[in-house]
Amino acid sequence: MGVTSGWVGSSAKSETGEQWMGAAGTELGLGKPFMMSQMVGRSMGCKIATAYYKGNPPDKVENWGAVGSDWPLAEKSKGTITGASNSGLGRLVGIVLTQAHFITGVPPTAALYIAGGRASNITVTVGGVSQVFTYNSVINGFHYYWQGTPGSAFIAAMKKTGVTQDLKIS
Repeated sequence: MGVTSGWVGSSAKSETGEQWMGAAGTELGLGKPFMMSQMVGRSMGCKIATAYYKGNPPDKVENWGAVGSDWPLAEKSKGTITGASNSGLGRLVGIVLTQAHFITGVPPTAALYIAGGRASNITVTVGGVSQVFTYNSVINGFHYYWQGTPGSAFIAAMKKTGVTQDLKIS
């Protein structure tokens, strides 16, 4: 969950697997020379913490997501994303689970946008739970992926609001 203060060297080794701090700093994206204190808060890979927020109209749409300021839809900067460029494919713009209440019994759907993605299906892993997303199109310059019937374990992972979880795209 990132390098912590205190025993920075031990924490950096646990995070990166590198015994030498020069190599650990490189793994964490630091250029040389650097101060070990610069490692604090950095992590390998991409991390998200989802937030719960209402959509439009607010009485009909619920969302659980982590979306950045350049998210191509109305609700921006919800939840948190760290290491967005370390997701495994391009730069994560955001991921959201949406439950619409226009028709009773309709399951939630999930959407994901990546800057620099690819035109093929992807596997997204959140908190150790994997889900295949279907490539849809390029929207506002971002690759858009969609999942019409996410599994219950993936839904549960996305609904863990405020909990920092690993996100990996393959």
